[in-house]
Amino acid sequence: LYTLLSKQTGIHSILSALILATLCFGLYHDVLSAGWRFDDGDHLNFAVTYSPWQYFFIPEITRLQSGANLTPWNTLFYDINLWFFGLNPAGFYLHQLMLLWLISMSSYFLLRLWIPARWALTGAMLFLIGSPTAYIANQIMTGHYASGLLFSVIALYAYTRAIQEQRPSWAFLSGFFYLLAVTCKEIY
Repeated sequence: LYTLLSKQTGIHSILSALILATLCFGLYHDVLSAGWRFDDGDHLNFAVTYSPWQYFFIPEITRLQSGANLTPWNTLFYDINLWFFGLNPAGFYLHQLMLLWLISMSSYFLLRLWIPARWALTGAMLFLIGSPTAYIANQIMTGHYASGLLFSVIALYAYTRAIQEQRPSWAFLSGFFYLLAVTCKEIY
C-alpha cells in the first residue's frame, strides 16, 4: 500500500510524516491526560525562579539544577511550556510528543541517505514503538533526552551530507546541532 500510494519521491516524505504522526500520537495520546509526575515540581520551581540567561551562563546557578550534569535545555523547555500552557501539563506532554515525532522524522531522513524510503520508514517506526520512547513519552522531566536526541540525529544527518557533498556549510551545521545536543545532556 505504501509503495502504491507513494510512486513519486516527494510524496514519500509527506506520507511518512503522516504515518509517523499517526503512530506517535496513536501510541502515546493518553499522556495528554496525565498529570505532573516525579521531578516536575522541582523543575517548574527552578524555571520560575531563574531566567534562561542565568541557568545557561552562570555556572553556580546551572549547578543548582544538577550538580553533576549539564542540562539547561530541560529548564528552558519548562520555561517555554509555562509561557505557552501555564500549569496545564497537557501542553507539556504535547510538546514531548511533538519532539518524539520530530525525532522519528529526522531518523527517517537520516536513514533515507542509505536505504529506500519504506525501510527508512520502518526504522523510524521502530524508534516510536520502542520501550525507551514509551518511557520518554510518559515523563516530562526527560524532555532534555528527547531534545538532545533530536539535535544529535540532525547533527548526524548534516555530517553525512557534509562528507557526501564535501560542503563545509553542512559540517558547520552538524557542529552547531551537536553543540546543542551536548548542552541538552552531556551524554551526547
